[in-house]
Amino acid sequence: MRRRRLASCAAGLAVVFLSVPYLGAAGPEQQGAPAGAATEQALVDQYCLGCHNDRALRGGVSLEGLPLDAVADHVEVWERA
Repeated sequence: MRRRRLASCAAGLAVVFLSVPYLGAAGPEQQGAPAGAATEQALVDQYCLGCHNDRALRGGVSLEGLPLDAVADHVEVWERA
């Protein structure tokens, strides 16, 4: 009985100690690092502003000058885009 308890305790500790290095092995995306406003702005600049700017005004929508940190303040514009 004592041997079985000792063996199961040792096995449990081995699992814990062997799994610790893998906890920190996740990449930054998996750790929940925010993408950041610069990345989001670059996405809008690359894929949206070519047509939805003050000059081209495709669909009657211009995203030029709209701050990405205040999307809720300009919901009507973002929904049309």
